Amino acid sequence: MKTLKNIFNFYYRYIQPLMGLGLIVTGVFKYFYPAPELCTETFCAVSMLSQVEPFGYAIPGLFVLGMWFKDVIWDAAEGEDATRKGRVKPEDFVK
Repeated sequence: MKTLKNIFNFYYRYIQPLMGLGLIVTGVFKYFYPAPELCTETFCAVSMLSQVEPFGYAIPGLFVLGMWFKDVIWDAAEGEDATRKGRVKPEDFVK
């Protein structure tokens, strides 16, 4: 059980942000550097799909980085007590 926890911990801390950054970099690269077979010296003929495709990489990359930030950074900053215990107490419902 502890080994499985260490594997997931390694994934969340190191692999997940690298995947997100890789997707974002791929999207930016595909946006600014289109396929060379479509370009001549003065003109690049691109289809609509090739203009939308980079966002198919960048948006999931931003989502992965956002989830990593929420799971690893945000929860660690709030402390483990806030994530384990509810913020609403039974006394709040009693008048």
